[in-house]
Amino acid sequence: MPRIVVRLALTAAASLVCSGMAQAASVRTDAGSGRRVLVQQATVVPAGAAVTGALAASAPVQLTLALTPSDPQALAAYAQQVSDPGSALYRQYLSVGEFAARFGAGASEVASVRAALSQAGLSVGSVSANGLSLSASGSAARIEAAFATQLDHITLADGTTAYADVTDPTLPAAAAGAVQTVTGLDTLPAAAPADLIRARGSHAHASGRSPKAAGPSSCIASESPGAYTAAEIGAAYGMDGAWDVGDLGAGATVALAELEPYLSSDVAEYQTCDGTNAAVTNINVDGGSPSCAHGRDYDQYCGLEDVLDIEDIAGLAPDSTIDVYEAPNTNNGLLDLYQSIVDQNVPIISTSWGACETAAGSNLLAAENVIFQEAAVQGEAVFAAAGDDGANDCKTGVKAVDDPASQPYVTGVGGTTMTSDVAGAAETVWNDSGAGGGGVSRDWAQPTYQSGFAQAQSQIDCTAAPGGGGSSTSCREVPDVAADADPNTGYDVYWEGSWGSAGGTSAATPTWASLVALADSSSACIAGGVRVGFANELLYSLPASDFDDVTSGNNSDAGVTGYSAGSGYDMASGRGTPNGAALLPALCGSPTVTAAPPNTQTTTTATTATPTPTPPTPVPTTPTPIQGTPIPTTRSGAGGTAVRFLASRRRRTTRVGRRVRVLLRAHDQADLKIRFSARRLPKGLHINRTTGLISGRPTRMGRSASSITARDSHGDSQTIVIRWVVRRG
Repeated sequence: MPRIVVRLALTAAASLVCSGMAQAASVRTDAGSGRRVLVQQATVVPAGAAVTGALAASAPVQLTLALTPSDPQALAAYAQQVSDPGSALYRQYLSVGEFAARFGAGASEVASVRAALSQAGLSVGSVSANGLSLSASGSAARIEAAFATQLDHITLADGTTAYADVTDPTLPAAAAGAVQTVTGLDTLPAAAPADLIRARGSHAHASGRSPKAAGPSSCIASESPGAYTAAEIGAAYGMDGAWDVGDLGAGATVALAELEPYLSSDVAEYQTCDGTNAAVTNINVDGGSPSCAHGRDYDQYCGLEDVLDIEDIAGLAPDSTIDVYEAPNTNNGLLDLYQSIVDQNVPIISTSWGACETAAGSNLLAAENVIFQEAAVQGEAVFAAAGDDGANDCKTGVKAVDDPASQPYVTGVGGTTMTSDVAGAAETVWNDSGAGGGGVSRDWAQPTYQSGFAQAQSQIDCTAAPGGGGSSTSCREVPDVAADADPNTGYDVYWEGSWGSAGGTSAATPTWASLVALADSSSACIAGGVRVGFANELLYSLPASDFDDVTSGNNSDAGVTGYSAGSGYDMASGRGTPNGAALLPALCGSPTVTAAPPNTQTTTTATTATPTPTPPTPVPTTPTPIQGTPIPTTRSGAGGTAVRFLASRRRRTTRVGRRVRVLLRAHDQADLKIRFSARRLPKGLHINRTTGLISGRPTRMGRSASSITARDSHGDSQTIVIRWVVRRG
């Protein structure tokens, strides 16, 4: 299969007018409605599209109203301090319920919005778990009356149809101030891969990887010329050290934000080849995305993005849980998608979807920002692709960056070209068949964590950003970090029944998410009862030795002069690629905060007040042991090791759908703590890395052999093989 790349600088088919991040204050009066206030600008009809008539009055319309937090300043302050290693609030995360109680919209504001919608005849749902959104539905006629707008059919240039609000939506003044944005007034695509292109040529790469028992191990050396297996990617970024001590992501959960379908059979084939057993679950939001009803003939976008994200994580964190959140590709679907993930308090979030920042619209950006602040407060790490069009993210010939990678509470991931999987080998900024995104936000002020790192911004007018003071370093810069994204040196993927390789910052992003999954599941994080959470405050505080600096290349694209890599932070590669051997333990510990390198440029940063809420009392997170049937204590296995499995049957027969509980026990001569890991368990079975309990219900008939490893904290281990026969249920 030809090498392919997912272009992750995503263009919005519907561009909303961007008027800065301040709430619009335009006011108009409608006869019989009293004073009404503009909620947001009407959707701009895309170039080449045509308005083809009014939406039928009886057509059903579903909306989501994002509400304003009760104390936005306190929320911003808490989000910053809970992520700051130098703060007394560091990692004092809140639960979703605690967040809603402290920062959810006020009861009177919610009542005002509910009353305005109900009086217009709309059905109004309950307030979301975080207290910051309401759903509403009704006929098009009632929606138009409620928001004093007009909904029209739109025919896009490619012939697809949608509808959109073509006049500015308003609400009664009593309710409008409580609403940040309304999604669902249009069904235009929110984001889509800009292109699928064939990679040019085939780059050879040098391999320093030696086969090891731990971690992923592909069934063939490399499925595509020039591409890398998961084992090679992990070796290059120092993840193999975690694998070698049994840290394979067990207990860690990664949520993937997706807006397209995929074939689960592709993921199954990939995991069979790599010997991984990540549990993959689909979670539909707003009905999910369209299905791949026609299999591989569906279209060129059927599942490549999803498959790349899932397989990347399954390969690098093979014992992790992967929750694939699927939503329709609309602004309503996108916002509900992020909200659903954050409301579930998933520890790690990875998104390879986005839109040019200026096309996303100020109201949507503000609503996303609140969701990502909530994620930080709850201890959720969010990673987003910085785009694949270099500094030309809008593809208009003007420098621009990608949302949500440019959001202050998101870690933006740029792209590199990796020509060797030897740890620490030099990489360059990806600029071939695309380019890694990066540059200066026009909508967000420079966060405190970038103070001292910011590059000169004199060519960008960012004074409109919140807190922007007009200096040359007053805005948020992207990316924060980087990883391999070049399709010529890309990632092996199994897509629509064939092996190929894919690139783009969509591949680099789940690579970083996988690194955090390994950290969250490591003995260091477990012993400390912590999870990494929003990473940027920590990443910018760590020494340069925790990263592999990228010092060559640039992200210029299509005639737009971009940014060059250099020593230290830059807007082409961020702080660099991960040095996992140093970075993984640093992510879990209480690091010695390292000052940013000297910067001779003037830096202006917004200050924040100390939040009123007192920090919550940490709750111990020691796992509860799972009891099972005792196993005889006869010793077994090869001698000469400090770790030995106690006797257990090495052949197991069961049936599809039947519950399995196999408790393995091991002894350590020094009474050190033991962790368990497993490779190639039958589909549907999982191992508890703390207790050694294998449980679940097999979902597929067949014979297989599982390698089970018990490893102590000094690295001593023993591996046994259990042979399985799964019969028809």
